[in-house]
Amino acid sequence: MTDGCGKPVALVRDASFGYGQELVVRHVSFSLFEGEYVCLIGRNGSGKSTLLKGMLGLLEPRSGTVELPGGVASAAFLPQEAQGGRDFPATVWEVALSGCQRGGRTFFNTARDKRLARESLDAMGIADLAGRRMGSLSGGQRQRAFLARCLCRQPRLLLLDEPYTGLDPEAADGLTGVLQRLRKERNIAVLMSSHDLAAVAGNASRVLVIDGGLQFDGDVREWLRGFKPANGTAVIPGVPVACGHQSQGA
Repeated sequence: MTDGCGKPVALVRDASFGYGQELVVRHVSFSLFEGEYVCLIGRNGSGKSTLLKGMLGLLEPRSGTVELPGGVASAAFLPQEAQGGRDFPATVWEVALSGCQRGGRTFFNTARDKRLARESLDAMGIADLAGRRMGSLSGGQRQRAFLARCLCRQPRLLLLDEPYTGLDPEAADGLTGVLQRLRKERNIAVLMSSHDLAAVAGNASRVLVIDGGLQFDGDVREWLRGFKPANGTAVIPGVPVACGHQSQGA
């Protein structure tokens, strides 16, 4: 499905991913486009994190292909494990600047890198926290610092794995506002996995539901009307079951 608003930033075709002998994501197909705000939802163990890692090339596809037209460097990833940070010894400035490191250039930062880091911290509204240790920050501030690191990559696609985990409602609302602004001002495509169905309903333009295969790919309004997957039961607890759209990728 496409909303027709921009160029493709990710093309996933019949892709399957797994670990060892276990196949977790099966024959998934969809495309993402500039400026989209897409939420990926599913029960625990449904394959959300696995799919995101596969899109980044961290897992080899067992079948099919993933194409990022701008290359892997055009995508930035905020994984679940980034959300701890309480014992992270680096400063906010060091975390942001680390996003500029590419191609083995680990310990040398150019003037351009430093400019990007400053601009990214400004964009996240935390330039005043540059000298603070990550462990001294609130959950929302840490998330913004890690997002600043992502922005230093100047991505066309931003992948986030459960970014609301551990955030209070005010911090979660602030993060949502930041993501919406990035999407509108920079035309970045956002693909975010989430269990926060209220946030999905209020902010996403499009919803992907995964349960091994892709069960649903459609407009958020269509998702809110409910759908009936192949096995006849709702994939997401609390989502009403009704006659609806089933993705061909299921």
